[in-house]
Amino acid sequence: MTKIFQQVKVILTNSNQWLVVILVFLATFLFFSSTFGYESGHFLLDSKQYSDFSVHMALIRSFSFNHNWPPQYPFFAGESIRYHYLFYLLVGLLERAGLTLPLAMNLLSSFGMTLLLVMIYKYSLLFFHRKSAGVLAVILFLFNGSFSFVRFFAEHDWNWSMLGAVIKAQHFLNFGPWNGDIVSAFWNLNIYTNQRHLALSFGVILWLFWYLVTATIRQTRLRSWQKLLLLIGFGFLPILHQAGALMLVGLCWGWLVWYWRRIDLTTKLWYLGCSAVLVGSFLWSVPFSIGGLEMAVGYLAPEKTLLGITHYWLMNLGLYLVILPFLLRWSRKKMGLFVFLSFGFFCLANFFRLSTDMINNHKLINFFMITLNIALAGFLVEGWRAGRWKRVLIIVIFPFFILSGVFDLFPILNDTQGQITDWSRREIGQWLIQNTGPDAQILTASYMYHPASMVGRILFLDYGYHSWSMGYDDHAKRQALPILFSPAIDRASWCQTAQSFKITHVVLGRQEKEVDGKIMVQDSALYYLWSAVFESSDGWRVWDVKKLCYTTPD
Repeated sequence: MTKIFQQVKVILTNSNQWLVVILVFLATFLFFSSTFGYESGHFLLDSKQYSDFSVHMALIRSFSFNHNWPPQYPFFAGESIRYHYLFYLLVGLLERAGLTLPLAMNLLSSFGMTLLLVMIYKYSLLFFHRKSAGVLAVILFLFNGSFSFVRFFAEHDWNWSMLGAVIKAQHFLNFGPWNGDIVSAFWNLNIYTNQRHLALSFGVILWLFWYLVTATIRQTRLRSWQKLLLLIGFGFLPILHQAGALMLVGLCWGWLVWYWRRIDLTTKLWYLGCSAVLVGSFLWSVPFSIGGLEMAVGYLAPEKTLLGITHYWLMNLGLYLVILPFLLRWSRKKMGLFVFLSFGFFCLANFFRLSTDMINNHKLINFFMITLNIALAGFLVEGWRAGRWKRVLIIVIFPFFILSGVFDLFPILNDTQGQITDWSRREIGQWLIQNTGPDAQILTASYMYHPASMVGRILFLDYGYHSWSMGYDDHAKRQALPILFSPAIDRASWCQTAQSFKITHVVLGRQEKEVDGKIMVQDSALYYLWSAVFESSDGWRVWDVKKLCYTTPD
């Protein structure tokens, strides 16, 4: 009878845990859905997501409306993709299966965020054996601890209207480096609403690392199904998140070296084998790009001096930086090398530029901050149990760890939404989907939410930033633009240039006046001399290169 009651207790406990997980999933789904939706043939998109989603939606549509395999970057035709695309491939497959694009993306985003929150909670519980530590770690993760709130109090009087300003805010307190602020935009939840793959990537990293940590602490052994999942997870991680794959290898190898004698042989060999699979997958799936590893000190600090870098991180990490030395020492006893290994990522981000754009190092710092959230949660819970005076101190300092995050939540909730018309509501979209094939490469004069991108076709080139930040060498293509949009070129020369780059179509809108900031599109021979194969009622024109180059000149 006692055993029966114990089994019932286990079932009820597990049921309660799953209920919490389901509630978290629903809450995150509502949160993500509030920023991105679909209604009557129009996408409803928060303004803060406008730039990033132009690429992500084009990538998704290249899988759902096209057969983008081997995958190409949607804004740079003709070369293998250099971006981690697995999340967007899965969204594309869900849309192909019948879901709307926003529903598919919001569901997968919610799954990723739920997984990440669950793993943060589980690591906290593993290290500190207190549910309160898990809950606190999740809170610390959701609300960043930067000193951006300092600006708010400097600009507002201390009265009740200040509370209204917080609740009604539509703009972040700081949004560096784009607006010149010293506090960067990567520490609040906006990074997870814009880069929807990031939460899933971090959740998967923590999950794949979990079995190695528990093998050390609990002396557990890998089961057959766990081995299979680890092999799959390690193999696919490079196309889910490239930097995340390298971080996982660093975590595993560092942990294995330090705790070699405490881990059973099977687990050691399996993790070494999975790491080898990951490295092989990485080398196979991630092509070489220009502007790789290069020494660059101080991340985004405006002043690259010791004082300037310290000031930058004090403003961006807040009190975390003040207690960092102590927290590293304390966590070494409670969490092993968990925080120390991720601190290595923080150092790496501060001493090297890992890709063309230094901004991209933020993901290493984001992951490091997750481990700091877990460590601080355990430290505060332990301090709370130590005595009255420590409780008073915790009550005083705790708001400083979450205040900026609370302030930064409302600009996401209050953001204005705009509409983007989907292909089905546009003549040009309907024509492109019916008359261009999966191998089409489109020359355009605009890029973000272009009709060709909205039906999954690959663009010849973008306006500059996206292809540059991905490490593509776009020099030759940009050199060709003055030729392709020349007002005095003969058709034979134009065709030779277009065909050398495998351009199949040109799609230009009436409102598009120039390309690359200086080349006048509507003065080109293409635009005013040669007949288009299609023109929509709202002024979009399409030229078919094959028909243009194999017919008698006008």
